[in-house]
Amino acid sequence: LEKNQPSMDPTSEEYLKSLKKRLKLLSIYKDAIQFIPLKPPMEHYYVSSKYGKRKHPVTKKWRFHHGIDLAGTWQENITVSADGVVIFSGYHGSFGKVIRIRHNFGIMTTYGHLAKIKVRKGEIVSEGQIIGKMGRTGRVDGAHLHYEISVDGKSQNPAKFFKIGRNLLSRNSIKSFAEIK
Repeated sequence: LEKNQPSMDPTSEEYLKSLKKRLKLLSIYKDAIQFIPLKPPMEHYYVSSKYGKRKHPVTKKWRFHHGIDLAGTWQENITVSADGVVIFSGYHGSFGKVIRIRHNFGIMTTYGHLAKIKVRKGEIVSEGQIIGKMGRTGRVDGAHLHYEISVDGKSQNPAKFFKIGRNLLSRNSIKSFAEIK
């Protein structure tokens, strides 16, 4: 907001219009962030299988893994990563019990292998809301959550979203902002 513009007088109407425009844009970005899944869906977890090409633990065939597998305590609560609408809630082949949530900006999250589902199709859900319990339904070799993020139908690496979320909320980012002032 304090972009250095030596040609503009800070008391001028042009400067105030420019500042107002930048504040409005910042407000739009701030509102958008709350609809992007930047938080992990489990409080306690470790990544048991990364995004990308891997040998499937059950079929032993090499395939692309379009999500990440998060393992944790048995039947740990699964929460919504961002506000959205449940577009699927039920059993879906090798994923077992699944929930799919549509978020803004063409983003969809998928939560698979659940032990319990606590939401229904059409339900509006809020970030942090418990939607199910981690389990081992479908074709799995152990209890975990299969978690996917897609943008406009193309899978994305959820770990990148988690990293961005951590950076936005880290003490260092807040500290560096405070040091600028």
